[in-house]
Order: sequence, then C-alpha cells, then structure tokens
Amino acid sequence: MFKLVIQLAPPVVGGLEFEEALATFLAQIGIIKERTSMEEYRSEPGFKIFYKCFTANPRKPWLIKEIAETTGVSVPTVYRVLKKLRECDIVEFVEKDGAYRIRYGDLSMAWRFLETHVTGSMENYRKSVEYLQKMIEER
Repeated sequence: MFKLVIQLAPPVVGGLEFEEALATFLAQIGIIKERTSMEEYRSEPGFKIFYKCFTANPRKPWLIKEIAETTGVSVPTVYRVLKKLRECDIVEFVEKDGAYRIRYGDLSMAWRFLETHVTGSMENYRKSVEYLQKMIEER
C-alpha cells in the first residue's frame, strides 16, 4: 500500500530557488505541512531530511543515525518521516546496507515508479465506482 496526497496545484517549475521549489513540492504531496516562510519550511523535519540527506546525495543509503546526526532531527522523528516517505514510494530501504535512500538513487525514476502505482490505483477506483453505479441503478 502507498499513500500520497493529490491536489490540484501548479507545477513547481522555473523562478524558484532549489530550497523553495523542494519545500513547495514536499508540501504539495503531503510530506510536510504548508508554511508561510522558508524559515518555517527549513525547521520541518521532513524538509531537513529530504534536503540535507536525500537530495544532497541521492544514491547514498543513509543510516537512521546518520540522518539524525546530519539533520539534528530526533531518531523517533526520523522514523516517522521515513515512514511517510516510504508510504509514497519515494524512499526505499536498502537491505544490504540497512539504510534508506531515494528510490533507485534518482528522484525522477522514483517518481515514475510512484506514477505507476497511482495509475493502477486510479484504475481500480474507477472499477469500484462503475460497480457501485451499477448497483445503484439496480436498486
């Protein structure tokens, strides 16, 4: 199972600094809360982890302890953020290293993987809706 927030939002393209673009994207998909300033975004554990670890070195498998030390985020909070990132399939657990990284070490590839899951889920929802509609009509 995967979880992702889907909302109608403009794409994050052009005119933004990297930190702002990343914060906007992470907020749009529900990894971090919407904030009013970059200072607030920078204090978000999810932003810190994604920015300081996963985008700084996307191919590197990060140990929990390394993530906590690099970001100043507590270990329990690191686990909570990683759970959310894994639920949306952007981050994977690398068993041989006992660590986490962006899926495939590439954000674009990770997103394509997620899109495949979204497409399959939407098709299943459509089938459910069609079945329910048929049942409504037969009542």
